[in-house]
Amino acid sequence: MSISQLRIENVGCIQKVDINPHPRFTLLSGSNGSGKSSFLEAIYLLGLARSFRTNNIKNLISDEEKECRVIAEYSDASSTNNKIGISKSRESDTLIRLNQTTLKTASELARILPIRIITQESFSPIDGPSKGRRQFIDWLAFHVEHEFNDTWASVQRLIKQRNALLKQGSRLNVAELSVWDEKLSQCSEKLNVLRQNVFEKLVGNFTPLVSRLLPELNIGLKLNRGWPEQVELAAILRANIERDLKLGYTRNSPNRADLQLKVGDKPASEYLSRGQKKLLICALSLAQIVTFSELKGEEKLPSIVLIDDIGAELDVANRQLLFETLDACNSQVFVTGTELQTSKTFLEKDSYKMFHVEQGRILPA
Repeated sequence: MSISQLRIENVGCIQKVDINPHPRFTLLSGSNGSGKSSFLEAIYLLGLARSFRTNNIKNLISDEEKECRVIAEYSDASSTNNKIGISKSRESDTLIRLNQTTLKTASELARILPIRIITQESFSPIDGPSKGRRQFIDWLAFHVEHEFNDTWASVQRLIKQRNALLKQGSRLNVAELSVWDEKLSQCSEKLNVLRQNVFEKLVGNFTPLVSRLLPELNIGLKLNRGWPEQVELAAILRANIERDLKLGYTRNSPNRADLQLKVGDKPASEYLSRGQKKLLICALSLAQIVTFSELKGEEKLPSIVLIDDIGAELDVANRQLLFETLDACNSQVFVTGTELQTSKTFLEKDSYKMFHVEQGRILPA
């Protein structure tokens, strides 16, 4: 699928814009503060019902406006034309519509518009909590493993129930806890298998990409499932009841899973320079997009890729690798930057459109 028409109203410094993107590459150049990131925010909002820069939706809505709105026309895998839209108010009211139907959850929206974004903030997972790294796997699993979302939701409910029992302290009924431990163990094992399925495919694409971006380093990737290998989670939970009682929560679970990045036997977070970390996450992001393209190819469902301020993170040679890789994935790509003349030389003449952004207005370049 690809977005063929896009309307943006009251997102950041963009008051009202109508644009017909290219089905492959849409390049938007402009000075800092011109509205380039607001444009990407609008597409991200349309696909995930949230911002990639702020947790407060009020900061996304244009000053003195009550709500923002994004509407797009797109063709799906069967080449049927559809219209999808989202509006957000300052009171956090959300309305999502697909054609004439109101969607109830953001996950429904995410399945329709599989969006990945590469920004300066994308490079924090190496040094940050495991959740950011785990999301590289979970995004893939959500889109390609049909049982993942329900299985993940079941695990969250079971962990919540077990934690509630642990908070009973000395009044805890151990027999009741054991029942929940077995349920959590079975569901967690299933979730781990789904994650492992996509992880193995991710590694196959990550290895050649990271070898090109960081040829001087031997970088390994491992998925830690959140509890020791070769042992059932139920056994771990039984052996650590006293510890979990003191903590008041379940320490071992799929919510502790981590994507471990190492240079030899050293953690990448401690070994790599800032510049090398950027290239590593770029390789991981590209591998994720390539893997998605391979796994969803039969359904003709390419991802939408957003790249914010590409010149700030990648030199010319690595930008070329990025464009070549995305071109092979058949993704619809939106790229912003203060200068994109060099970047467009990596593309065929009929494979992109270029626009100039100035004070919230978007004009053909």
